[in-house]
Amino acid sequence: MKLSKDLKIIYLLAIASSLILILGWGVLKTPDSPTYVEAWDHISNGEIDIFRTPIYPIFLGLMKLAFGTYFLTAAICVQHIVFLISIRFFYIITQELCSSFNISFWITLFYSIFPCITTWNNFILTESFAFSGTIFLIYLIIKMTHQEHKIYCTIIIAILLSMLMLLRPALVYMLPVFFIGWSYFFVKKQKMIATLGIIGTLFATVSLFSYMKVFENKYGILSSSCVGTINQMVIAYQYNLINPDVIENGQLKEDIENKSREVSIMTLIKSYGLKDVHNVIMDSYKSHPNKVIKSCFGRLYRSKSKSLFLTLAPGFATVFDMIGFNLNTLYLFIIIYTIILLRWIYMKRSLPWTTSFIYMLGVSNIIVAIIGAQEEWERLVLPSLPLYLLLFGQLCTLFSVKSVKQLELK
Repeated sequence: MKLSKDLKIIYLLAIASSLILILGWGVLKTPDSPTYVEAWDHISNGEIDIFRTPIYPIFLGLMKLAFGTYFLTAAICVQHIVFLISIRFFYIITQELCSSFNISFWITLFYSIFPCITTWNNFILTESFAFSGTIFLIYLIIKMTHQEHKIYCTIIIAILLSMLMLLRPALVYMLPVFFIGWSYFFVKKQKMIATLGIIGTLFATVSLFSYMKVFENKYGILSSSCVGTINQMVIAYQYNLINPDVIENGQLKEDIENKSREVSIMTLIKSYGLKDVHNVIMDSYKSHPNKVIKSCFGRLYRSKSKSLFLTLAPGFATVFDMIGFNLNTLYLFIIIYTIILLRWIYMKRSLPWTTSFIYMLGVSNIIVAIIGAQEEWERLVLPSLPLYLLLFGQLCTLFSVKSVKQLELK
């Protein structure tokens, strides 16, 4: 499709940014990166990896088969290419949500060249595809609600949503949001869209559940990886949530009581099995529900000082740590946006479905990150950063109208 003048400018700068990052920074890794490569070795031997879900390891495996020893460089090049493709779809979404072409241009340009987004394309991690995949998904949803190629969009949404669930299990919050979002079309008497949307979501849910059952057969718990159990065990140590009285295995009870949270939890998992360790956490949580809820608020409070604009790329990381935009800035923005959205709904007596859908995804991501992780909340909300940008772009149009009622929310 022919690109507009604005989009050509954006692409010129975005391509230059990608080339600079690839040539200047090359392949970037974190301690998690090798586990994805190792997961491919397990998957290629027909085994279920205990740490990583299959999509990203399979991607790395395909790169390895195609490019040999240069597979990691090839991987980040592909990640940059997919991200560049997502820019056009992000621009279309901004035009759908924002009533100003200027705002669409600047928000898209920000998405395209902002280092706290683009540098993740250099990392051997799932963040890059999570960014791009989320944008593709939102675009397809908008297209489907416009009654365009409904069957085709349903199929692609179902496949893409399934892949995202098996790319990054933390994105599981999308499933209930999708069920709620599509159900609204029954109220609007658009039964075809509602039915197709729910069918696509059910397909993704069944795909994830099927993988979890395979994982359960191998490791004993209904989950997609052991990462959630490890995170919850660390949280249990941090907030003194473990109840020794619920532990039936005497030796496991002794080891847990004697171990500090700095000791590798994998030692416990290897010694007693993932299922027994998982059961200790769940049974302890059930015995102290009030303490569990209190610990969630404790993590929410601790998270506020984490950097909103996160990048681990050398050089950039230091610069953006100095800027001072933390997650408390995001929380304040969400509160302000919620007030404006509720006021708009009250005044218009209408629900802006696309806006509400994106809003629910962004808020759900924060909730799941706080509940499910002991640290790195800023990294867990990264996939929703483009969504927060879209909502911010909408609020920017407030400067061109006289009241909230005149906002064009869709």
